[in-house]
Amino acid sequence: MHEWQGKWSWGRRLKNDLLFGIAATCLALLRRLPTRAVLALGPLIGWGAYWLAGRQRRRAHTNMRDMGAILPGDRRRKTVERSFTNLGRSAAEFVVLDRLRLRHADPKGAVRFSAGSRQVLEQALAGGRGVIFVSAHYGNWELMGAAVAKIAPVHVLARQSYDPRFTRLIGRFRRANGVNSIWIEQAGALRLALCALKRGAVLGILLDRAIPGGVPLSLLQRDMPITPLAAALARRTGAPIVAGFARRVGRVEHEITITCVEWSRCHSRRADIRAGTTACLGAVEDAIISDPCQWLWPLRLGSPSPR
Repeated sequence: MHEWQGKWSWGRRLKNDLLFGIAATCLALLRRLPTRAVLALGPLIGWGAYWLAGRQRRRAHTNMRDMGAILPGDRRRKTVERSFTNLGRSAAEFVVLDRLRLRHADPKGAVRFSAGSRQVLEQALAGGRGVIFVSAHYGNWELMGAAVAKIAPVHVLARQSYDPRFTRLIGRFRRANGVNSIWIEQAGALRLALCALKRGAVLGILLDRAIPGGVPLSLLQRDMPITPLAAALARRTGAPIVAGFARRVGRVEHEITITCVEWSRCHSRRADIRAGTTACLGAVEDAIISDPCQWLWPLRLGSPSPR
């Protein structure tokens, strides 16, 4: 038994071993299938998750209800269902990510950049200070990272899974597609992030999860502490911040949109980091409002803002 397994109760250890065993077996079987077959299973995976993962489904509907200003009531259920379907498609694509055509110039490729987006990223990289790339659990964020890795080295600041075996599995798949994970919980994570920027790499940060000790802000009427790392690192290193989102526009086709994130600089460090984090979160909010079906609605969020 591993040390980390010893921290679990007997029942939890049995449950987690069973979950990982099922996941590893399904992954091995899927990897043996033709790419088209795996991608065809994506919607079924999402549909199954919607009906079998009751806790996540209820959380998604609660989030949608509390953020009801975005959509009328009759569209909320359909949006949540499509969010799960999109998650299933993204999971299937992640399994065969190394087989997909990710070069934007390939007319049959799975990814294209919207007009001017690639130029925004290249101009930001030209400064030689690296680029801080903020995004969200939106569209296929893993595919976007792999596509950007065709342009520049990519490192992502991410949280570890509850099960270290899943953490290693996800990290291995990312590395196979040119994306390096920096686990926030590991010692020296901030130093590794600074080194990546110093080498001119792209540093990815997802903003749409509550982080203990983060900047208290509001995302779609939900008060939640948001990580200030993007703005803090930009202030410390001078690296520019861009916001990027991969929107699904077809069965396997995705369009990546990248824009610069700018804000009025403040003399106070705390005020400047808050202003920068607010600007980054605004880009996330705009993306979700533009196409709510692309966002991962079952995420754990903060408390509804008082109306």
